[in-house]
Amino acid sequence: MSREERRTSIAAAAVPLVREHGRLVTTRQIAEAAGVAEGTLFRVFSDKNEILREVVEYACRPEPMLAELDGLDTGVPLADFVTRLVEVTRRRVSEIFDVAMAARWIPEAARQPRPERGAVELRVVALLRSYADELSVPPETAADVLRLLVFSSTHPLINEGRPLGTDDIVRVLLNGVRVSPGAAHAERGRV
Repeated sequence: MSREERRTSIAAAAVPLVREHGRLVTTRQIAEAAGVAEGTLFRVFSDKNEILREVVEYACRPEPMLAELDGLDTGVPLADFVTRLVEVTRRRVSEIFDVAMAARWIPEAARQPRPERGAVELRVVALLRSYADELSVPPETAADVLRLLVFSSTHPLINEGRPLGTDDIVRVLLNGVRVSPGAAHAERGRV
């Protein structure tokens, strides 16, 4: 196994431990989970902090999300598709936040603004293009709004303990926050 493959293998094994124990995880626990001797850790990592950084970077890799996105069915009604898309995105973002906060490490990708869309964002835009005739905004805008709603609702330091549920995010994304003008007018007429 190459040095990079070994680092990746160790990081993958350590993700659940870091989620559970945070920075208190021991190198012995990591070595046991990875099925290697503790000394092996220090042949591929300089110290425990480097292991934790690698675990966060591993958790942020786009491949698992891309695989889930590829499994989504664009032959279903828009509301059903967006519901599934929000569920997948919320779960993935939550996993990343859990690992990053437990390790107390901000992923490199989050440290600077990106001028272009990443692979996951491009895939979401491509999927939303299947529904372009049903969207009131370009698929790129719909993808941005979805990402921002999910991100802010899922981040525990932003949502102040009040995360939005999938249904709320889908409802706001597809319908906004305003009731239809006809329904509002009919409601006022009954008062």
